[in-house]
Amino acid sequence: MNKLLLSASLLSALALMAFHCRGDVEHFHQISFHQDATQLQIQCSVQQPQPRLIVRVPQSYAYSQDPSVLVLRTADGEILQLASVSSLTTLTTQARADEDLWAELTSLHSEPISLEVISFRSGGSFSSAIQMSDFQTSLAQLKSSCQP
Repeated sequence: MNKLLLSASLLSALALMAFHCRGDVEHFHQISFHQDATQLQIQCSVQQPQPRLIVRVPQSYAYSQDPSVLVLRTADGEILQLASVSSLTTLTTQARADEDLWAELTSLHSEPISLEVISFRSGGSFSSAIQMSDFQTSLAQLKSSCQP
């Protein structure tokens, strides 16, 4: 019986090692910006070079998997709107195949000073000031980390 348990444990360990050696585990690079209880993360990986933005806010504004939009505003009056999906307090951008989110993010001439998340299904929203110092520099470094 002990041999059987040992064999099962050994097989599990070998299967797990094979999974990791195949490279199925994605390594995400990310930068984060925080303001009070609001957090904006921008992530990418070599396997998924388009950035993914994730916003976490302190209060619920959406149901589950709601079509949403992320609105970034700069002090110069620039506005960037990104299609997203929201669940409760978290928004995740959804890039289309024909969309270049890097180009959209780098098109901002100054640093974003506020963000707003809006759920189209629940009608809820949340807005916050957010400090994104060295936004373009951090973005350029992140993009270079995710190039194949």
